[in-house]
Amino acid sequence: LKEALKREQHQIREQESLTETISTQMAHLGDTSVSDQLGLRESVREGMNQLQEEAKRSKNEEKRLVRLRAFHQLWAQGIETGQAELEARHLARAENYFQLMAEVVPNEWWPLLLSAETETAMGNRKQAIKDLREGMRRGLKNAEVIEKDESLQPLRSEPEFQKMLGELTAK
Repeated sequence: LKEALKREQHQIREQESLTETISTQMAHLGDTSVSDQLGLRESVREGMNQLQEEAKRSKNEEKRLVRLRAFHQLWAQGIETGQAELEARHLARAENYFQLMAEVVPNEWWPLLLSAETETAMGNRKQAIKDLREGMRRGLKNAEVIEKDESLQPLRSEPEFQKMLGELTAK
């Protein structure tokens, strides 16, 4: 039991060590100038991609799991920070987080749905529909998710939106 607790504490410290820099960079993403944001975004993306790659390549199960947990912790931080920014109506900041998380996990549709909600709130209907289309390409298959999303209601009058719903419903 003592050995297991010791190992667990070591894993927790290792995860904290792996996420510390990237987490701090991500936290500052919304507070920096546009020119600094590009560098921070790239650094966060590279750091998170490195964690994913290390997890995939690791032969040691313990190290693999620590890296996966670190990656998922950072991904959740990015999504949750974006949602907080969206709720606070800091739309450009929210969009920045959602797009970054969509880039980091290129097979996940959820950040694109959140991005579409943000773009809709910004009045960028065409970009919102593009985000939804990309979300569909990445696996968004449930028309109800889009239909019941109140944030997307302004898109209902768009022919492309109706077409998209028809395609999802037909599947």
